[in-house]
Amino acid sequence: MKSPQPWACRSAQLPQAVAVTTAVGDTITVWVAGQLDGATRGVIFDALHDALDEHAVSQVVIDLTGVDFCDSAGCRALACAYRLATASGVVCRIRNPRPHVKAVLLIAQPSTALACDA
Repeated sequence: MKSPQPWACRSAQLPQAVAVTTAVGDTITVWVAGQLDGATRGVIFDALHDALDEHAVSQVVIDLTGVDFCDSAGCRALACAYRLATASGVVCRIRNPRPHVKAVLLIAQPSTALACDA
């Protein structure tokens, strides 16, 4: 797998890190770090939207290893990203959420949390 490359999102500010990688085959990994909240919710959605526009893939992995905070707005952003991918016929998996982030997902967006690979 290639190392993550910075992804140019439509969001004017990037208060957190987002990188997109094309892995072996037709899987894109969206790496997210920092806080996922109301101030940053558009970053992940924009990155995924742009990646799906530019690459024909069958699977997207949203890797939350670097996310240290997620509130209900962040959960909504993940749910929107998940729905965007699945509406395009792309399998979407959420990988490596920290325990406290996964707990918030389970409470705020249970259907999205089911897509988590813990």
